[in-house]
Amino acid sequence: MGGCALCSTAAGPSETSPVVVFEDRHWTVTVFPGFDVPGWYFLQSRAHVSSLSDLPFEALQAFGPALSASVEAIRRATGCEKVYLYRFGETYEHWHVLVAARPEGIPAQLHGPRFFDARDSFRDRPRAELVAHRVADELQQIIKLSSGARS
Repeated sequence: MGGCALCSTAAGPSETSPVVVFEDRHWTVTVFPGFDVPGWYFLQSRAHVSSLSDLPFEALQAFGPALSASVEAIRRATGCEKVYLYRFGETYEHWHVLVAARPEGIPAQLHGPRFFDARDSFRDRPRAELVAHRVADELQQIIKLSSGARS
């Protein structure tokens, strides 16, 4: 775990560390270095596991609501046309999904997986951090509303 890039999220801010947008007992939403495209976030488990099936039951129960709230917050904060979910599990042995806004105006030849492949041309860490603050605000609103609905 000590060498896990995703586990080190809590190590503290630096130019190359992830920007934490949201965290709860089971999930963390970050702008992750190398994926710092405005509107792109890692939704990562707090538990260090490499497979969805290895997650604790409580984390599995919280995944759907965390994913749904993240997608809605990204949609509201960015006004994007689509929100993609990418999951490969080849680079990081820590369970996560990339939740990625695809803004309007992206050429059709870059839709779907090709947008992921072209990510380096869309990276902009200062703007990604700015958008992350809006996403964090939207997430807080969504969580507040959903917890009020359960009361």
